[in-house]
Amino acid sequence: MSGIITNDFSNFEKSLYSYDYDTEPNAWWNDADIDSLVEYFILNEFICNYEVGARSTYVYKNLQGKFKMCMWDLNTCCGNMVVRDPMHFEMQYLTWYYMLSKDERFVNRLIDRYRDLRTTYLSEDYLNQYIDDVVAWLGPAIDRNFQVWGYTFETFTPLRPMNRNPADYDEAIFQLKDFIHTRGTWMDENIEILLQYCHESKIKKFNH
Repeated sequence: MSGIITNDFSNFEKSLYSYDYDTEPNAWWNDADIDSLVEYFILNEFICNYEVGARSTYVYKNLQGKFKMCMWDLNTCCGNMVVRDPMHFEMQYLTWYYMLSKDERFVNRLIDRYRDLRTTYLSEDYLNQYIDDVVAWLGPAIDRNFQVWGYTFETFTPLRPMNRNPADYDEAIFQLKDFIHTRGTWMDENIEILLQYCHESKIKKFNH
């Protein structure tokens, strides 16, 4: 079985990094699910989770299906640990997305899907309500957690500069909501920047 997986993975990457990456019958989308790759890009970019790609990445494939992506390892996202300032896009430089971002159909689909998600699951209202609902659902479990493990906000201050470390639980929730607002607003205004990476002047050497 491991040999089959290795062979399938190798075939996908051979097609993706070839001159025929966006041309039938050898195009990359014959081996990987385009919608999964699109949403993976959007979600990781929205939360600034840049450990993906060559580092912490989870991929799966159904029997006789296509490769799909899973969200994975989110401990440094949403401004936690690392400050991403000024804001920018970075996924287009990471492993597979270096080539995927050269495919105009992929980028256009990505932009359209982002706009759609911002009216539903990635809208600020939806995300804020979800956060509030989770906090309410956790209820007294929040304080019980601190009783067992200590009050994290007094003993664990990994963020730099130090003024980025929240003083209490409520401030941490505020920071998360503030990140969502700031990041979403910036991406709304700049998502079409990604079109530059599939412009003919940028990709002509890949399309021999």
